Amino acid sequence: MIITLRRIVSSTKFWRNGLKLAFENVNEEVLERYRLPSLYAGWESCILKFCWSRFTEENDDFENLVEASLKYDVRIVHGKGDRIVKIENSRRLKEVCEERGGRVEVVEVEGGHCWHEESEGVVEYFK
Repeated sequence: MIITLRRIVSSTKFWRNGLKLAFENVNEEVLERYRLPSLYAGWESCILKFCWSRFTEENDDFENLVEASLKYDVRIVHGKGDRIVKIENSRRLKEVCEERGGRVEVVEVEGGHCWHEESEGVVEYFK
């Protein structure tokens, strides 16, 4: 299993196809930045543990976000072109938080799933 995982994940084709879902423009720099960690020894045990935990442990991310919105102002920044996590998810999270008394703002920005790595205006927005 480890050998198969290594062969697949070290492939440029694997990363190019996967990143096309997240990025509007997959150039060589982006491709290598994501592919590089898969070339280091020991990475495969980390990814296997991550995948195993996603299937075996209870995931309280949603409830944790709702609870945080009761204590803090929460800003969700979401790429309008995100094809992995639909913007409706962020809008619905905002609704649920507000129904429970939370304070949430959804900011929709140009770009896809990794908008922060695509957009030239991100730094300006947060200044």
